[in-house]
Amino acid sequence: MTDHSPGETNPPTTQPPGGANPPNTEPPGETNPVADLFGMTEDEFRSTDDGPAAPDPEDREAVTILAALAFVEEMRRRPVGAWAIMSRAPIRNAPPHPFDRYQWGQVTEQLDSGDSRVIRSLVRHPHPGVRVLAAGHPGIGDSFLAELTHDIWSEVRLAAVANPIITTELLDDLAGDTSTGVVEAVRIRRQSRPGEPDLLRRLDLCAVCGGRIKNHDFRTCSMRCSVNQRIRRCRNGFWLDATTGNWERKGTLRRAWPEDFRWRIASKVRRRGGIPGVGPSYRMVLVPFVRGVTSRRLARFGLRALEQGVDPAGAYDRLIHATGEFDGSAALRITARSLGMRSWA
Repeated sequence: MTDHSPGETNPPTTQPPGGANPPNTEPPGETNPVADLFGMTEDEFRSTDDGPAAPDPEDREAVTILAALAFVEEMRRRPVGAWAIMSRAPIRNAPPHPFDRYQWGQVTEQLDSGDSRVIRSLVRHPHPGVRVLAAGHPGIGDSFLAELTHDIWSEVRLAAVANPIITTELLDDLAGDTSTGVVEAVRIRRQSRPGEPDLLRRLDLCAVCGGRIKNHDFRTCSMRCSVNQRIRRCRNGFWLDATTGNWERKGTLRRAWPEDFRWRIASKVRRRGGIPGVGPSYRMVLVPFVRGVTSRRLARFGLRALEQGVDPAGAYDRLIHATGEFDGSAALRITARSLGMRSWA
């Protein structure tokens, strides 16, 4: 026993029995942030042999990266404002744009097959996104390429200009196109050198004004061009604005319209300021699903079917199947005849 002076108490031991670590001496309310990151208690985080664990520089860098990733993930789960301010990225629940190549990944493989029947079905596919890929593929042949140079969609004609097998005669025909982008692409193609490495990039143009594409979501050079495109195409009947007009009749057509041809298109560019990256406002438009026919004519066809007791959704479904063999008025006439419609124009 150790002798002590009277009145003195035994000093506290510095090491508990059995060599255990001393209890946590951090002030109440404070926690170890590294231990919290890994979901550990302070006692679990401390080493059982060497006292408090001290990460080396490499461990500290790894922990910092993990903490940053955890912060980013947490911001993504929070309300829109925090993530928009941090990332400056648009926040919207928009589906993939119809001209997104990744949406039609299997089309390129089918075009590579060289099967003429498969290629024919893709060249005459009702969706313009598929025809864009077909128009730019060098394996479709001259006859199918010539057919696509007369497509009602300027995006398809633009893709045809970039096709390596396009002939001088087809370029001459497209030189007088109504689309500024197509005319500009023809000019670039004529001035290009054989085998020019960046030709495809130079031909990736906006169909509205012929500028270099920056907004790949809408295949335009700017959001303002996207808005102008919607205004022009709705004004001439190529597209239909699904949010204006007679709500009762247009609502019936909107519900009957094939889902893949109801697009959300930029309708207004908001002024700068506020939360960055919130993007423009959008409107639903009804786009044509029969080659050579505008949305205005398709809407008139649906209304005639409704007036004669025919379900517009069923009529449109038959039209989509007919457009694989026919286009323009022929598809409308044959479908109307099969449905027993007396008039359809």
